[in-house]
Amino acid sequence: MSEIYIVNHTISGMYPENWSSYHRTEEEAQEAFAECVSSASEDPNLIALIRLDTETLEAVTLRDWEGTCEDLEGEGPEDGEEGFEDEDDWIVEGRPEGGE
Repeated sequence: MSEIYIVNHTISGMYPENWSSYHRTEEEAQEAFAECVSSASEDPNLIALIRLDTETLEAVTLRDWEGTCEDLEGEGPEDGEEGFEDEDDWIVEGRPEGGE
């Protein structure tokens, strides 16, 4: 069985863009997929990683992501989870005396 991996990246907006990259290994394709996600713009993005069997032409979507760069900013620990940092920096209430 021979396979090829395809990463499709579509950006919709006033001037839609669409491009694909082709990879021989899943590892390369996973890296390309991650690069596409990290480069997401403020326009809606749709990114898909597809495995294509070149003998049967069966295509299987391994991963997909839909969103904007704003969706990436929201990823991280939630309030109360380890690693969460309060974002207000005491702007409204002022820093308590003797506190950090």
